[in-house]
Amino acid sequence: MKKNYKFFSSLLVFISFLLIFQITIVHSNDNSTTIIYGDLNGDSLVNSIDLNLFKRYLLEIIPDIPNSNGKIIVDLDGNGQVNSTDYIILRKYILEIINTFPVENISPDLPSSNGLTEDEQFLFNLVNEKRIEANLEPLILDEDLTRVARILAQEMSDNYSVSPESSFDVLIRENKISYTAAGMRTAGNHYIERAVNKWLESEKNYSIILNSTLSYTGVAVLPNSKYGKSIVQIYIRK
Repeated sequence: MKKNYKFFSSLLVFISFLLIFQITIVHSNDNSTTIIYGDLNGDSLVNSIDLNLFKRYLLEIIPDIPNSNGKIIVDLDGNGQVNSTDYIILRKYILEIINTFPVENISPDLPSSNGLTEDEQFLFNLVNEKRIEANLEPLILDEDLTRVARILAQEMSDNYSVSPESSFDVLIRENKISYTAAGMRTAGNHYIERAVNKWLESEKNYSIILNSTLSYTGVAVLPNSKYGKSIVQIYIRK
C-alpha cells in the first residue's frame, strides 16, 4: 500500500512539473511581439494619423515615437537613420503608391543604399526638413537628376568655381528627363548646412527651394579644392 502511495505521489509531482513547464512555454509565446512598420501610435494600423505623428516627430514637436518599438518602426529604408526619406516612404505607402516598405525587402547581409554619398544624403535630408517646417511635401529623389547634378558639380570642382559652365536645363533635356518647370541652386562651401542657409536668405532661392510645385530633385556634393565642396541641387516639376 505504501509503495502504491509513493508511486502515485511521485507521478503526481511529475505531472505537475510537466503542466508548469507547458504553461511557462505557452506564456512565453503569447508575449512575442510583431513589428508593424509605419505604425507610430501602436494601434496595429498604418494611416494618416501615423504620417502626422511622424511629421511632428521630425519637426521635434514631440520628443519620441509613441510606439514602444521606437525608431525601429520608422526606419523604413533600413539604413539605420530616421529622416525625411522615411517620411516620403511612409506617405507613398499610405497613398498606395507602394505596398511594402524597402526595409521589409532587405537581406540582413546587404546594406541599403539609394546611391547617394553621405554628404549628398545630408543635403537631401536637410532641404526636405526645411520644406516640412514650411508645411510643404518633401522632395522626391530622382536618380537621373542626381546624375546631371554630379556632372555640374564636377565642372565646378574642375574649374575651382561656385557655378558650372554648362546650362542645367540643356543637360536635363539631353538626358531625356521630362519636366515642365525647373530650378537649380549651387554653392561652393566647406559646410553644407551653411550653404543651404545662405540659399534660404535669398528671396529668389527661397522661392525655388520652397516651391510647392517643384516635387523632384537631384543632388550632388563633390570635393572642391578652392571652396571645400561643390554643392548642387536641381528641382523640377514633371
